[in-house]
Amino acid sequence: MPEPKPQILIIDDSSFNRNLISSVLLEVDYRVIEAPDAEKGLALASEESPDLILLDVTMPAMDGYEACERLKKSEETKDLPVVFLSNRSKKEEIIKGFECGAVDYITTPFCREELLSRVRTHIDLSRSRKAIAAMKDDYQQLLQMVCHDLLNPLSHIRYIFEAEKDHPDLLITMKEEIREAVENGIGIIEIVRKMRRVSDAGERLDLDAVDLAAVAGDLSHMLQERFREKGIELTIDIEKGVHVIAERTSLLNSVLNNLLTNALKFSNPASTVVLGAREVGGQIHITVKDSGIGMSERLIEDLFKMNAVTTREGTTGEKGTGYGMRLVKRFVDAYGGSIEVSSKVQEEGVNDHGTSVTVKLEKADPV
Repeated sequence: MPEPKPQILIIDDSSFNRNLISSVLLEVDYRVIEAPDAEKGLALASEESPDLILLDVTMPAMDGYEACERLKKSEETKDLPVVFLSNRSKKEEIIKGFECGAVDYITTPFCREELLSRVRTHIDLSRSRKAIAAMKDDYQQLLQMVCHDLLNPLSHIRYIFEAEKDHPDLLITMKEEIREAVENGIGIIEIVRKMRRVSDAGERLDLDAVDLAAVAGDLSHMLQERFREKGIELTIDIEKGVHVIAERTSLLNSVLNNLLTNALKFSNPASTVVLGAREVGGQIHITVKDSGIGMSERLIEDLFKMNAVTTREGTTGEKGTGYGMRLVKRFVDAYGGSIEVSSKVQEEGVNDHGTSVTVKLEKADPV
C-alpha cells in the first residue's frame, strides 16, 4: 500500500493565516486540518496524530507555548513535531519556543519556499523516527518470541532430565518427546528468521492446513509441568480432524503458547483453563478461557498497541514483558484471521470473572 500523504495540523486563531498557510500546503498535495484555538488544536492532535503541527504563538485563552507544553506532556502527542509560527523574532522568545519542545520556529511573514522547505524537512524527520521506532518494536517482538517461545521446549527437556534421576529408564521411554522438543526449538528459530524476511523483504508467511488437535496435544505436553506446579487444570476440548489455515510452528509456540501461558499467569491456583474450538460459518473459533483476575476495558484497548505498557504481575508474582499479545496478533493477522478479547475483572461479588480470548481462523480440509 502506498504511504498516505502527510497530514499537517494548523493551530491559529486567525482565519486569514490558516487559509493562507493551508493554500500553500495544499498546492503541494499535503493533507491539512485546522483548529481556530489551542484547545481544539490539542483535541485534534490527539485524535488525528498528524505528521506535523504548525502552531501560532499568540492566541487568546491559551498561547502557543502553553499548548506546546501540554502536547509534550501527553503520552498520545508527545512525539508529534511542533513548528512555531510567530511575528515575534526576539532571541529569548525563539529560545522559549525550543525549550517548550518545538523542533523549529518560523517568523512571520514567511517566505513560501522557506515554509515548504522546513515543513518537508520535519515531515521527513518525523517519518524516519516513526520508521525507526517501528523497526525497534519489530526487533523487540522477535527477541521476545525467541526468549518466550524457546522456554517451553527447553523447560520440557529439563523436566525430563530432572525426573530421570528417580526413573533411570525415562530417557529411553521419552526419547521421542525429547526429539520433538528439540525439533520444536529449531522450528522457533527458523520462524524468527522467516518473520525477519517477511518484515524486510515483504515475503509472505507459508500457510498450510494445520491439525489443531495435534498442536493442542503437543502444547499440553510442553506445558503440563507448569500447570501442575501452579495447581491449575488444563482442559482441551478440540475434536480430532479439525484443521485450520496457519503456520504450525508459530501457531503452537507463539499464538496458543502465549494465550495459554497468559491464562496460566493470571489464573488463581486450583482453577481451570479451557482450550476449545468450534466451527462457525466456515471458520474455526479457537478460545482460551480462564476464571482468573481479568482485565479492565482500558487494558484490553491497549493490548495490541505498539507503545502501550501492558505488563503486570501474575497471581503468584510471575513477571512478563507485555509483548505477548502483540506477537499473537501479528501471527493471527499473517494467517488472515482475527482475534477478540473479553474479560471481567475479579472483585467482590463477581463470580464469573476471568478472560476469554478467541482466535478466528479459516477452516481447512485435512491433508
